[in-house]
Amino acid sequence: MVYKQLTDYCFGPGKLERGAVKSLESEALQALKSVKNEEKSGQLPIISLCRESADLREITEFATHIRNNFTRLVILGTGGSSLCGHALAGFMQNRFTKGSTEVIFLQNVDPATFSDFFKNTNLSKTAFLTISKSGSSVETLAQMLACVEEAKTISPTTHFFSITTPGDNPLRRISKNLGIKTYDHDPNVGGRFSILSLVGLIPAIVAGMDAVKLRAGAKKFLDHHAEEAAISASLHVALMRNNIWQNVLMTYPDNLEDLNIWYRQIWAESIGKNGTGSTPIKSMGTIDQHSQMQLYLGGRKDKFYNFITLKMPTDKFKLPSPGYPELEYLTGKTLGDLMNAEQKATIDTLVANKRPVRVIELEKLDEETLGMLIMHLMLETILTAHLLGVNPYDQPAVEEGKIKTREFMGRERNSI
Repeated sequence: MVYKQLTDYCFGPGKLERGAVKSLESEALQALKSVKNEEKSGQLPIISLCRESADLREITEFATHIRNNFTRLVILGTGGSSLCGHALAGFMQNRFTKGSTEVIFLQNVDPATFSDFFKNTNLSKTAFLTISKSGSSVETLAQMLACVEEAKTISPTTHFFSITTPGDNPLRRISKNLGIKTYDHDPNVGGRFSILSLVGLIPAIVAGMDAVKLRAGAKKFLDHHAEEAAISASLHVALMRNNIWQNVLMTYPDNLEDLNIWYRQIWAESIGKNGTGSTPIKSMGTIDQHSQMQLYLGGRKDKFYNFITLKMPTDKFKLPSPGYPELEYLTGKTLGDLMNAEQKATIDTLVANKRPVRVIELEKLDEETLGMLIMHLMLETILTAHLLGVNPYDQPAVEEGKIKTREFMGRERNSI
């Protein structure tokens, strides 16, 4: 089976009792029915996007224009406006392999980063895409204005593009004044859940992704495996009720690191409300076996361990004899063999130490299985929020911080 979820490791002495989870599973399955009904009636486009194809023409045309005319696409944005595209583009490109057009993300407002970027960039071959659903995110507007000001040798009308919701907002007004083409962000698609929309797909296609296969994988999970998300959501909540308040996601393939970061946002912003919600912790195998494992095994028993593993295919990196008897077990093995052993050993060690573990096993990793993972993680998050009795789609605490930032900026300006 290409995609399999294993949950048996969550049960047993010192862990969960199956009977205690049954009622939560039933509730989660009822919530899943509601989510599917909303999706079918067009009320939940973050989910129904996996069935869409009409919008791909415009998305692909724009991505093709970028690939044909520029060697670098810079995404300006923060939060979901950046993390969604980063999760997908990061899947396609790493530090060693870039397509004809490199996609990079300026997600912060660190002036040192911007200074280094402009020192090492050929602006004539660089395109900028500013993304903000609200069109009023102060960080994104500052990023855009700083880039326009610094890049005076190029025309905003040919090198800058924007994505924001229809109607009047600061980003749209600035873009109009500068002659910057603006694409519409569906107001009903939440920023952190916009990964299957143009927000995620434009950077992904520029980086070489097949968006049709990605959405097909998401649809496949929704239509044939969605109950797995209800099961995992019920486990999260059952463990929270047993004082397990840390949600560790450990991914092994390098090209899932940015997806892990995206998941951290959707989990935290969707369920961290009304004094509840577990804390998401990004973890990477095999790196964190030598960084976090001491805490995982010797620290507090307050964590739920979630693994995404990949059955490594045969690879060319066959190890020669090291020449020492104590290392002969490596002779003839490959890096993939070692990765497979590392994954199994870490999981087995945690299980043996009575830690709750959930595993998503992949036999291959391509756009389709990535789409399945994305749909699984989104549904799991939404259903967990339903079980906790919180709204998965808002982020009131984040809005408070945004208001304070604008207040402080205004005070500094007025004090000059």
